[in-house]
Amino acid sequence: MKSRFGSLLLGVLGVTTICSVAVASQIYLEANFEGQVPDAAIGVGGAAVGEPISVDEGITAIVRDTPMLSLSLEIQDADTDYAGSVCFEFVESAEITTGLVTIEADLWFQEFDSYGIYIREQGGGTCSFASLLFYADGSINCVDASLAPYGDIGTYEIGRSYRVVFKFDMDTGTYDVWLDGMLALPGAAHGITGNGIGSVLLGCVNDEDLTGLFNVDNITVSDTFTDVLGTTWGRVKARFLQ
Repeated sequence: MKSRFGSLLLGVLGVTTICSVAVASQIYLEANFEGQVPDAAIGVGGAAVGEPISVDEGITAIVRDTPMLSLSLEIQDADTDYAGSVCFEFVESAEITTGLVTIEADLWFQEFDSYGIYIREQGGGTCSFASLLFYADGSINCVDASLAPYGDIGTYEIGRSYRVVFKFDMDTGTYDVWLDGMLALPGAAHGITGNGIGSVLLGCVNDEDLTGLFNVDNITVSDTFTDVLGTTWGRVKARFLQ
């Protein structure tokens, strides 16, 4: 299914110097894990019930009530032979080909290791719109189909909530990456033509240990740009959530 975006509705907060709020006309994925059973493996019922469509054998994906403030999905490396991920697709198997799209998630890294967030097409994994890679040394790298040498675009910490936002303009073929309230990669050209965004995968990158462990919550995909609060608020929020 190819999906086009509806109209973009904008609302402005009362404090004009802080930010504005964009209202999505359509939500393609919302996974906040509320209503799930704690300490149980996540189901694979798809976007209609806020669940992934698959969980690779190389990882475990368990609903937990800690360490985040609400129920979250704990993803852990479970095999040394290959990488594994949890694959979320969109309602009605949508693939977004035009307009604006925001992909958001809250992460909580329990330890430094190798992790990834992958933005791909629907029903496959060959079109790399963006791969955000978190390394064991605390650095963050981003790659896509353009093979542009972006290098390290930020760092991450363990033991607190960490927000990641992708903003795609499907008509120009470009995207921004926001890390914890800061613009880390502006206006990158992803290099994909002929396909749209249709899935978000989160997982552990292949390595020699079994220690990779992180949580994810509030995964949302919508057809609008949600303003990202600035650095100062990002830092205040991070300290509040510690």
